[in-house]
Amino acid sequence: MEPDRTDRVVERFLRGSKARQPSPDETEAEILPLPGADEPAPQPPMRYLIRQADDGPYLTSRETPELKVRLDPSLAVTAAAARKAPEGTIFLDGAAQGEPFLDHQRRVFNLDHHEGVIRRFTLSACEQAMILVLRGLDLRERPWTILANQPDLDTVMAIWVLMNSVHLGEDQPAIRRAAMPLVRVEGLIDSQGLELLEFGGLAEAEMQEIVAKLDRLREVELSALAGGKPTGTGQLETLIEQLRLLDRMIYPIDFFETLPAVEELALAELSPQRIAVVCRCEGGIYELEPVLKRLYGKRLGIIVLQKSDNSYTLRQVDTFLPGNLEVAYTTLNLLDPAVRNSRASNRWGGSGEIGGSPRSSGTRLDPAAIAAACRLAYHR
Repeated sequence: MEPDRTDRVVERFLRGSKARQPSPDETEAEILPLPGADEPAPQPPMRYLIRQADDGPYLTSRETPELKVRLDPSLAVTAAAARKAPEGTIFLDGAAQGEPFLDHQRRVFNLDHHEGVIRRFTLSACEQAMILVLRGLDLRERPWTILANQPDLDTVMAIWVLMNSVHLGEDQPAIRRAAMPLVRVEGLIDSQGLELLEFGGLAEAEMQEIVAKLDRLREVELSALAGGKPTGTGQLETLIEQLRLLDRMIYPIDFFETLPAVEELALAELSPQRIAVVCRCEGGIYELEPVLKRLYGKRLGIIVLQKSDNSYTLRQVDTFLPGNLEVAYTTLNLLDPAVRNSRASNRWGGSGEIGGSPRSSGTRLDPAAIAAACRLAYHR
């Protein structure tokens, strides 16, 4: 290929890329022992992550990789601005100054019970979130951004419900039964105060147990405030402590042991409905496929599994993409410095459904470049 044509293709490739990689600044907050416990309780796996973006830090989860939680104490958009928010936006409890609404067409929701409503008769934010999940809201169908300002316990519970929605469906009744009393009682306290807790319909002993658990969650917030009002990453770290404490209250300690650890290395949109995911995980590509389908749902189009630093396996999951892996091989071979020419034996290749990187030398493309190459090949 002529050098000037190669330069034009590479320039187009870099300009058109929407691939992303986890920031090297990605952090994981430590969880403190339960307040008042003599010994640290068994810890669930670290599922919540703080990542850095150009517009600031956000919280995500290993099981909801396309869901971002942003906390901004100054956030208070008008009702009109909230309705014009980008698709896939969920406002929580005061972040939007207007009545609660559900714009299903644009996927913009305001879960609030302050403005434009009779507060005593309106469900709290966490209860609204639970109803959306139980009614079938699938947070894997597209990227979502959750916006909150002051993360009181109602907001924290709403964030937990949305980030754990995959485990609150019909196939996990035990998890729902463990979560519902906490959500319902917190909703009652936030909307009605302590004097109407009998509306929770719980026996006195169970009600006292739930209230004690909620008090332990508030102690995490009070402890952080006592050390100085947390902002930015510090505020997200406090939120992680509360989310992990909720995990320990709701999930059996061995609940996540059967889930293999998947590390997302890069992601790119092939179309508005489909994505390519570059990741690494113990096990093979076929064992990985059902795990990623659980994380990304119907959006999963192509899997790229990193086997070593320069060795990858590709699998096209969606057979209805515009083309098959042959179009990806063509683009990867054009852009990979390890491939000398299009007729070389050491090149990306395989069948239309599964293939891999050059066998002899491996690839010299990093995960973000591989994801971007897939986008360039399939994007129309």
